[in-house]
Amino acid sequence: MNAVDLYESGSADRLLGFANHKVTAWTGFPLTEGIEPWTMSASSIIESTKRGWTYDPTLSSAHIADFEASLKINLAVQKQNFIYSGVGITAGIGNLLNQNKPLIVPYRGASSDLAATPGRSRELYSILSFRKDL
Repeated sequence: MNAVDLYESGSADRLLGFANHKVTAWTGFPLTEGIEPWTMSASSIIESTKRGWTYDPTLSSAHIADFEASLKINLAVQKQNFIYSGVGITAGIGNLLNQNKPLIVPYRGASSDLAATPGRSRELYSILSFRKDL
């Protein structure tokens, strides 16, 4: 159970752990011609600065700090009906710029380790999907 009554940030217009501004965008376009083309999609997420709890090992104490704004870009290539009807394949890169931002903690928890947990780094992924119309 979370016993935190209020996520007080020291500023009336901000909540701890949350960006005041967030913009997401997505686009997709065909790479080849035809009925079932190879397509590419790109998405981006921009978040403004955040405030949250962090741990300073030199002082052995937790405190509220500001964290930098972030930009995350993802790219993927997809093909539907790959080899057989209903089979899809996707290959992509998540977090292309490797914005390894830490997990921002909106509360002063019992563990100082949580404030230092790194976020997701760049990742390569592939998806094989099957679709059957009923």
